[in-house]
Amino acid sequence: MQYRLKYIAFACFLIALSSCNPDDNNSSNEEQPVAVNEFTLGDDNYSLEQGYRSQSSEDSPNLFLTNVVLSGPGLTLNSSNILSGNGDIVGLEFYTTVNDGLQPGTYNLDSLNEQAQTVYAFIGVDYNAQLGEAIIEDEIFSGTITVELLENGDYKITGSGTADDANEGFTISYTGELRLII
Repeated sequence: MQYRLKYIAFACFLIALSSCNPDDNNSSNEEQPVAVNEFTLGDDNYSLEQGYRSQSSEDSPNLFLTNVVLSGPGLTLNSSNILSGNGDIVGLEFYTTVNDGLQPGTYNLDSLNEQAQTVYAFIGVDYNAQLGEAIIEDEIFSGTITVELLENGDYKITGSGTADDANEGFTISYTGELRLII
């Protein structure tokens, strides 16, 4: 697990921050539903603010991997583009047969990820970027995660499952930009 959390720190090293302004082109008087960006573990909620994604890469013959990192308040990239601070974090490894980035669809949570349309998920609560450790670290092996590509280019990631060590329910809901790691 610590290897995966250190991988998150390395992935975030490659990501440059850019500001994001809401798009107010909606002239409708109808209120748009507000997206709640969070994950839950049992009865506890953890906020998510930023999202990042890698380019897809071949993991094994005809199986491609795209990494997604979602981070909460307290984690930032410093001027050297290194993740710093303390906060909550979710890592998702999406596996597909297409070498074309993150693909919309429903993915089964899985610990083996030997086939397409599976995802490996791990969480870190109060993740310390300097140490690469979290107060609570857990993996999610059962359940599903759904990815939608919205018309404005943002992504919507939702799902639920069961945390492995905690044996508690896990949910995720994130709508927003997933900045591409170059």
